[in-house]
Amino acid sequence: MVPPQADSGAIAEVAKLLVNAEAPLIVVDRMARMPAGMARLVELAEVLQCAVMDRFGRTNFPSRHPLNQTFRRNVVVGQADVILAIEMNDHWAALNAFHDRIVRTSQPLYKPGTKIISLGLRDMYLKANYQDFGRFSDIDMSVAGDGEASLPALTEAVKKLVDAGRKSAYEARGKRYAAARLAMLEQAKSDATVGWDSSPITTGRMCAEVYAQIKNEDWSLVGNTIGNTWPMRLWNIDKPHRWNGGSGGAGVGYNAPASLGAALANKRHGRLTVTLNGDGDLLFVPTTLWTAAHPPHSDPLHRAQQPRPITRNTCICRRWRTGTAAASKRPYRHHNHGSER
Repeated sequence: MVPPQADSGAIAEVAKLLVNAEAPLIVVDRMARMPAGMARLVELAEVLQCAVMDRFGRTNFPSRHPLNQTFRRNVVVGQADVILAIEMNDHWAALNAFHDRIVRTSQPLYKPGTKIISLGLRDMYLKANYQDFGRFSDIDMSVAGDGEASLPALTEAVKKLVDAGRKSAYEARGKRYAAARLAMLEQAKSDATVGWDSSPITTGRMCAEVYAQIKNEDWSLVGNTIGNTWPMRLWNIDKPHRWNGGSGGAGVGYNAPASLGAALANKRHGRLTVTLNGDGDLLFVPTTLWTAAHPPHSDPLHRAQQPRPITRNTCICRRWRTGTAAASKRPYRHHNHGSER
């Protein structure tokens, strides 16, 4: 089946808005369905030399690309005058700040007058009161079409509008983003050292130590605990298979079985499959471990369990690879059910 592309007239209008913008921003979530998706987004971003903010629904954009400004959300959203949101699971959460402590408050991160464009197929299947479409968000222009399939046409339309004068301005803009990206990575490395020698181990150190062991392998992160952004901040996610994406619904019980399925899919590629699991998933679906330990699924898996509690979570780091199963002799420590939320 060929995914539907966006209307050519709408594509031309979006291209014009992006080219004329002073600070265009691309926000992506569940865009890259195929390996080509990442390359297509990189091409568009580099033509515009614009900021990209990844919501990690899939591996949409290289984590260390100079234009990746994901962890400068407040700044880049606040500066943007045109925002192109592609295949978003939740527009509102991406572009607004929400506080739910003593008093519940929220406010938009974007400035008044910012043009917000939605490109994707989400609006085509909203059909019920109970569905994962998130809070209502004001959109100035909604373009129906598969985001990944529509990118080549959009990139070509943008290229036709970019003249020499704009290229010079774009290059200067890209250099500013590149400098900010380097500073962001150094800050992440510094932040990860906070509490380095603490016991139990911090999630920052755990992710840094895991990456030190796998960085020279053909690795694939296929599961991650809720709220753990350290892999996205520290690891070099440079290929489409590096991150499997999230469930889209933030529910408990997805991570462990999805990780096992991804490990089996990675077997034929010879990849080292890594997953970071919280206690909630394994309490909901402990049968995942039984499945992993029994034929025919046990053959492609290698497990190294690290069951010590991480701050408020009981995080389990697993390595899945061809070989025999091996688990730590340290007893599993049960902590508050649902603490990973």
